[in-house]
Amino acid sequence: MHSLETGITGYLNDASPQTLNALRIEQNNRRFAEAIRLTWGDSPDSAEYILAHINSLYVAPDEEHAAGPADAPKAHLIGVYLDEPTARAELNARRETVAYQARQQGLSFSRLVIHYSKGGMRERHAFPDAQRHIARLFGLAEPADTADEPRPQSRPVRTREELPQKSARDQADLMEALKRGVCLTFTDYRQMRGFVDALEGVFFEVAYRGERTDTSTWHYCHLFVCDHQAPLMRSVVETYGPTLASRCRDLGLFVRSFYVHPSPVQTAGQKAYPTGGAPRPMPPLEKREAAALRARYRAARPAAAARAEVQAPPASE
Repeated sequence: MHSLETGITGYLNDASPQTLNALRIEQNNRRFAEAIRLTWGDSPDSAEYILAHINSLYVAPDEEHAAGPADAPKAHLIGVYLDEPTARAELNARRETVAYQARQQGLSFSRLVIHYSKGGMRERHAFPDAQRHIARLFGLAEPADTADEPRPQSRPVRTREELPQKSARDQADLMEALKRGVCLTFTDYRQMRGFVDALEGVFFEVAYRGERTDTSTWHYCHLFVCDHQAPLMRSVVETYGPTLASRCRDLGLFVRSFYVHPSPVQTAGQKAYPTGGAPRPMPPLEKREAAALRARYRAARPAAAARAEVQAPPASE
């Protein structure tokens, strides 16, 4: 029950200042997005529209509130850059409500400052998932995600049968990236720990590779849990799969889709993430065996598989 706690503590202790800063930014963005959605709870699409037009969110010292006792906590402001007049007007109209909801989510700041985006700032998007949602809502072409775009290929795309599968060392590295992605996905500590503790086996099947660099390799992620936890884990993957895949992409792990299976005999009762230790790769799956597991999962839960699928360059079956 403490494997994830130990893993998070170890990861944060070993993380570089740049990584810790990225985690803080991710947490601030997630809390602010929740504040926006709570403020526009009567109109969820309006909330997504505003998030889609936020280019950047930052926290900085508030010089206007700097005067005070020397031992008083320093005041900070939250600044928001938006590239669309209607979105800015809506945010400004409910500025105080948004600020209240943001503080309820754990953000501490003195005031909310709204900026007009100019130049290159307009090319940035703090909430790409909201941008894609609005594109689908209005029937527009979804914006390209540079992490998803296939890069210029230096050789023909090979079929899955021609792709070399990952070694045990590679599997362990991928498992570590997955655990970090879980840490970024779940805001509730008990959910994070429960997700990782439930995993008895994890296997990454190479799905697609278009060029020589490993960063362009997409995977099918097979998650093995005990029989009685499989339905719950499938439900969790249905709900959080796309978000988890997005967080993993930020860490360099490209997952095309997740599949949840009851554990086979060789992993039943095992821990994929032992307490205080390195990830434990499971015995490798044969290509035909992995393909059969995917087919069985899709046949049993077609809706779940469709929702958990992450858009990626097409792979040859």
